[in-house]
Amino acid sequence: MSVVATDSGHLISLDLSSGTEIAAIDIGPGASSVVIGDGDAVEVSRYDTGTTGEGIVVVSGRDHAVRGIATMALGGLAVGEAGTVWALEKAGNVLHVDPATGRILGRVAVVVDVNEHMEIVAGAGARWVSSDHTPVRRIAAETSMTCRSPACMTESHRNGTWRHTASRLGRSSVLESSQTAPALGPSP
Repeated sequence: MSVVATDSGHLISLDLSSGTEIAAIDIGPGASSVVIGDGDAVEVSRYDTGTTGEGIVVVSGRDHAVRGIATMALGGLAVGEAGTVWALEKAGNVLHVDPATGRILGRVAVVVDVNEHMEIVAGAGARWVSSDHTPVRRIAAETSMTCRSPACMTESHRNGTWRHTASRLGRSSVLESSQTAPALGPSP
């Protein structure tokens, strides 16, 4: 298990069975979310990229090699399919990232309040994005994660009505709820 010590700028690897610290890896300040990647990799998001411009930090191998991936400051990080991750930039972009190569596979714009807590989580075949006072948004992943269509659909919900608009923003569609804490049911 790994946790972030935000103030000291360390990723701390723990042995839960013995309750001991295995390693403290210097990843720099501003870290927030931690996800376990493929193999021995751990990906960490940064809410403040400082001077590095690297919003995602990847730690891998027995030697705990650290490398960064260039993004803007992040509000959250979620596990994707086939070793990928989804990153929520505080500026309002959701990125689909391959941490092995550092390549951005797709990008979808969402509205979030940049001065609030925000998060992205995975569940029910989609990614869910919100901040304290903005609606929950569902980002439906294509089954192959590589939408070949030039236009993916954006769906929004206002006052009980769904609107569909074509979007050329990337590989996903966005569904928006007008409630900040909706009752979640089956995916549409």
